[in-house]
Amino acid sequence: MNTIQFVLSYVVVPLIISIGIINGKSKGNVKSLAMMVMVKGIFYFYLAIASFVGYLNVETDRYIVGYTISLAIIEGASAVYDGILLIKDKRH
Repeated sequence: MNTIQFVLSYVVVPLIISIGIINGKSKGNVKSLAMMVMVKGIFYFYLAIASFVGYLNVETDRYIVGYTISLAIIEGASAVYDGILLIKDKRH
């Protein structure tokens, strides 16, 4: 896996998923939010399979780093947005 593939797989895709989840939450669009949550789940399955294949091929370092970066982007963005919403709700 070269650097461009790594960045696309482990940075760009999670950013798109995070933006989709935040967008669905902010606009109250349940269908959009549900779709992005399902995409997130599918992406996690992909990460699990890629990590397992990498483990079998003894290339685990790159997959572990990619998995960690992906989780941090998706879960971090969602958590920050949820926190912002909670702060806004307490002010009103």
